[in-house]
Amino acid sequence: MRNERPDSDVAGPIRTLHGLRRADIAALSTGLGGLPGVWSVETHQDYEGDLTVLLVPAGGDEAGPSFVVYRQAGAFRVAVSRWDAYDPLGAVPVVEAVLPLIQACLRPGGAQGPAPGTRAAG
Repeated sequence: MRNERPDSDVAGPIRTLHGLRRADIAALSTGLGGLPGVWSVETHQDYEGDLTVLLVPAGGDEAGPSFVVYRQAGAFRVAVSRWDAYDPLGAVPVVEAVLPLIQACLRPGGAQGPAPGTRAAG
């Protein structure tokens, strides 16, 4: 299993008043090894300087859902994105709870079915 680390593609000063911090992104990147399949991390900075992370399976939408992670109102919020759909998955109080939420979604019978690179039992 190989996971790609985020490159430093966010230029200039980071104003993370309400968004993700670099430490949050590092924690998510490190934790990707706990997800099945190969994942990459894309960071996005909005016009106010807040960071959002997109966790993308190798192969994109063909392989499975992507997950958007952002911080809002003191919580880490996770949304599922696949094809043209974008649905909230949940909110957790600490960044360490984000990946277990995603893992539950990827389990067979979870919100998104089998994980990237796996097959449903049957």
